[in-house]
Amino acid sequence: MRALILIQGANQQAVEAAVWNAIRLTNNNDNSISVLRMFATRQTDTFALKPNKLYNGWDFVGLCYALIDAFGKEVHLEAWFRFDSETTTDLPSGRMLYVDFDYPGRDGFYLIDPKGRRWELFDHTDEETGADLFRAEITGEATYRPYPHLQLITLPDGQGRFGTGQHSRRRGLTNLWYWMAGNGMATLLIVVALCALAILGLCAEWDFNETLLTFSLPTWLPYVVFAAMGFLLTVLNVTFKSFSLWWRFFFNTAASMLFVGAIMVLVFSFNQWFESSESVYGSGIVTEVEARGRSQSDLSYNYHVDIDAPSQGNVFIRMHHDSSFHAGDSVTVIFHRGCYGLYHAEKIDHR
Repeated sequence: MRALILIQGANQQAVEAAVWNAIRLTNNNDNSISVLRMFATRQTDTFALKPNKLYNGWDFVGLCYALIDAFGKEVHLEAWFRFDSETTTDLPSGRMLYVDFDYPGRDGFYLIDPKGRRWELFDHTDEETGADLFRAEITGEATYRPYPHLQLITLPDGQGRFGTGQHSRRRGLTNLWYWMAGNGMATLLIVVALCALAILGLCAEWDFNETLLTFSLPTWLPYVVFAAMGFLLTVLNVTFKSFSLWWRFFFNTAASMLFVGAIMVLVFSFNQWFESSESVYGSGIVTEVEARGRSQSDLSYNYHVDIDAPSQGNVFIRMHHDSSFHAGDSVTVIFHRGCYGLYHAEKIDHR
């Protein structure tokens, strides 16, 4: 769930004007909210605002104060947000907080946590740095309203997207850097997991090549498939949301590659990892030889082999620096049967 601000009792034009006023009040180079998205709902006088995913909780608080000044008392405001786990605050971190704008005098608001505790914010000056900060104290109990499940409707023709400043893209990258720095362990785990999946996916490609199948695929085909999947997802994303075309294309292509790689690991790598120790001997004919390397002494040899037994098919097998096979050679192929019943080629020998 992401942060959400509900605005009830105003038309679209009035909401847009007030949001621009709020942005002018909060705009500074250190603000982590680089983009605000506005959505319509099924009620014609109710709209929703969402900041970018990497917003800072205190910047969201500042936005709420700015919206009070921008709207006055003409509309009803509600909001939900959370502080991340690394934020130093007495407020509950990682929990969705409800912002109650029904504050006496309407010059501020209460924060209510899921336990029904009402928190009030006070101005506070840091003694060491002299910076003006907020201090939170429990001042009583109140009714907590859970995050609403609304059907948010994207406004047509790119409307409802507010960039908070001329350098919003650079600020967005800065926010990502600060989020990664503040969530070091989470970032490390995500990076390690993605890198491991990418490496396993590359290994799974070889496990696929060395698995006896009744068909073979051109080496260029997977890249075309990944690019096509990325392009299709990009068209869908850009059609229904206002995202950068090239960024979405890169992201969706990479996501497609990781997804297909994970499927190949689950099928072909698992089949090879949990194979029987008993060797199965088959026969085949070398149809093509590939030599890869920077120099003659460093060449690695790969062989395309058409298989006659134990069943008809083909494999593409690595023999590293063994250059003793040639196209047309009849060879013995040593297989192991995997956990899915597929035969995985280990090596080839001369007959």
